[in-house]
Amino acid sequence: MLKLLQKTKGLFFRWRLHLLLGFLEKPMHTFSNLIRLSAWVHRHKDLSLNDFYSPKRIGAKRYELYCHLIEKEQLSNDGFCYLEFGVAQGSSFRWWVDHVITKDTIFYGFDTFTGLPEDWGHFKKGDMSNGK
Repeated sequence: MLKLLQKTKGLFFRWRLHLLLGFLEKPMHTFSNLIRLSAWVHRHKDLSLNDFYSPKRIGAKRYELYCHLIEKEQLSNDGFCYLEFGVAQGSSFRWWVDHVITKDTIFYGFDTFTGLPEDWGHFKKGDMSNGK
């Protein structure tokens, strides 16, 4: 198997097959990520708290997940450091501040409020900006 991989790599370099097959890079990368995500979902049998398998994302479902995390990780017992990147309007951030009442918990929220700095997947530069 190793010899086959070495020969294949040599052919790609020698014949510059990236010029011919380069269009497959993004779909294959996406497919590879879906395989890994599918394996992760399979290992975590309780799918009731996620919407990975659903074609439509249900934003409010995140609060059920947050409650599950607080209970399972016993976050009400000890303080912890909460970091949120991409705070936007702050609804998730506010939820955590309102529901975690341990005095030793520290909350940090980060956002540029200008959106994405560059194109990322199907999102375009500036997407996710709240315009303020």
